[in-house]
Amino acid sequence: MVNKVEVMGIGLYYNTVGEAVEQAQRYLSEGVLHTIENVSMEMLLDAQKDKELAQILRSLHMALIGEKEILSVVNGEGIGDLNVQKMAEIKENDFFFELFKRIEQGGKNVFLLGETKEKLANCEALLLDHFPQIQIAGKYPVDNCNGDWEAVVNHMNSTTPDVILSVLKSPMQEHFLWENKEKINANIWYGLGEISKKGKPRIYSFLQGKLLMTRLKDGIHKYEAAKGREEDELENRNH
Repeated sequence: MVNKVEVMGIGLYYNTVGEAVEQAQRYLSEGVLHTIENVSMEMLLDAQKDKELAQILRSLHMALIGEKEILSVVNGEGIGDLNVQKMAEIKENDFFFELFKRIEQGGKNVFLLGETKEKLANCEALLLDHFPQIQIAGKYPVDNCNGDWEAVVNHMNSTTPDVILSVLKSPMQEHFLWENKEKINANIWYGLGEISKKGKPRIYSFLQGKLLMTRLKDGIHKYEAAKGREEDELENRNH
């Protein structure tokens, strides 16, 4: 059973890391593309203005809570229970490391997609540092393609990847997926999002994090208020 917590109309995966990794392993053997992404506070806020982005996030097979602050805000709004273990799993990005441990052990290969050669090098270094036996099928910096997504997809498919790991920034990452998901020949798309120069998931400063949490709280209030008005109007029309 898939447990989800809803934030402004986006259902975020709320199962344990173990359950999530087991589900992802099933995806690896099913022969069709399954989509997984780490969802940030910024992505949730952007989705309120970008309806296509919202649609894409809702269509993901696994929209993972990418920042522990999301869980803090959600708990403060009374949606779900604050789970200490879950907070720790999100903070340490346990799903990413557990999944790629299984990918390495299973001899599956990975294609890396990023904006620049430098960002791809950071991503590859992160993988090889933790998973020295992992098989890199190929990589592609999209700043070389001049918007020709077809060339990117053709190159990607030519390497017959099991997993595509994207470190593109949002919403470029999601729009690329949306436009090309029917053409991609892989079992898993994992949108990790931007990582730092040291090859670590991007970390906000304390002030940036607090500002985003405030904006997310405000966004939830506005969404719930608008949803309540719509429900009241619908009930009035039905009477």
